[in-house]
Amino acid sequence: METLSRFTELKRKNPELSIHAFNLVARVAAYDSDAEDPDYWASYGRKIWRYACLTDKAERGEADEAERGECAALRREIPDGVLADFLARRAVDRAVNLACVDLVRDGVFDVLTVPKDDTAEYGYAALDQMAIAKRVRELRLPDRVLVYPGADEVGSVLFARVFNQIKNYRPRIYIRYSSVYGPFIVPRYEDRPLQEGIKAQITSLGGVVLDAPGDSDCMLAVNSPGKHMIESVEQYTKDLTFSTHLNLNELFRYMHYYHEEYGRPVGLAEVSVANGCENDCMELGLLTGTYDYLTAVGGWNTAQNTIGVVLAQLVIASYYNGFCGRPAVGGVHGEPSCQRLAVSIQCAAQVPCGDCGHGGPLCAWAALQGCGGIFQARAASASGREVYGRDTRPPSHCGHAAIPVGRNLLHPAACPAGRSAPRRRY
Repeated sequence: METLSRFTELKRKNPELSIHAFNLVARVAAYDSDAEDPDYWASYGRKIWRYACLTDKAERGEADEAERGECAALRREIPDGVLADFLARRAVDRAVNLACVDLVRDGVFDVLTVPKDDTAEYGYAALDQMAIAKRVRELRLPDRVLVYPGADEVGSVLFARVFNQIKNYRPRIYIRYSSVYGPFIVPRYEDRPLQEGIKAQITSLGGVVLDAPGDSDCMLAVNSPGKHMIESVEQYTKDLTFSTHLNLNELFRYMHYYHEEYGRPVGLAEVSVANGCENDCMELGLLTGTYDYLTAVGGWNTAQNTIGVVLAQLVIASYYNGFCGRPAVGGVHGEPSCQRLAVSIQCAAQVPCGDCGHGGPLCAWAALQGCGGIFQARAASASGREVYGRDTRPPSHCGHAAIPVGRNLLHPAACPAGRSAPRRRY
């Protein structure tokens, strides 16, 4: 805990400093691979994951006879040394999280965010959350310790939260799904319905959910599963529910309506599949010219990884009237061309540039505010990548200066000549 003690010293020397901290509830990968886990995970990873789930379920009194028998069998198959090492690692992670909660109590941390990496309803992550929740209740800190699914997006969400606090801005977000079942589906690698995860992200960054689109500052469009989530690599054999239980045409038409009717930023979270994008959704966006006016697009990793990054981009855009450097006036937000940069697309989709409309493979994590803001992106085109270090030259597609945010700023390279598909607008 020596590292944590440094935060106490930092706060002592800088009492006015506001610290928004995060740790995470470590994941338990549900597969046999040691790529990101200890060596023994290649042989016992899935067995440990399953054993953890059944152990938790049995301790809650919810396991049936077959599950209790399976749990006992798995315990015999997992070597004692392997399980002991795994449990020791879990103990360290839990101790650090509980110590962080204590730092909130002591006034060192203003807010502690604890995302749950690759989690599930049962298992050691759930047991760790119970321990954290118990400490939070004892210390009466429910509004200052936030625990919800996610991990990779947390930096973006905390940045948006601090931004909103500095600007005294509480973004009002309207959510629209492609499926009526979408809000209730529990995504892969998460422990709660999709809508609850989204509400947790919005709460974390300081916003509120609104049911009335006309009163909102921005819109989050969610392409959700119609019945159940699959891996992106499984979409080529997806079942009929991806057509019968959701309506992409209606979602995209409403995005266009919201953009035209209210003139406020729109972000798209593609979370119908895990670890990638659903091709039909991305193709429809190309055919309808939707990416020309979207503020943020995401589709990668887990649902909350995608949603957190898209929301962070979206709410900052809503404050800046579309990243033109002017706070919103009267609740109406403009739509300059400089906001037309797709965010966090981690797939081989053909995503068009904002002004020219030409297609080009794009892989981006970006936050862009045109006149006085941030630009950070990874982009690839047919002509390769252009890398700028501490560059203040404007992106060619909008003419607004990009303020440097680090050593390497990657500007979108030139678009290939010609479009990849004809455009149709709703």
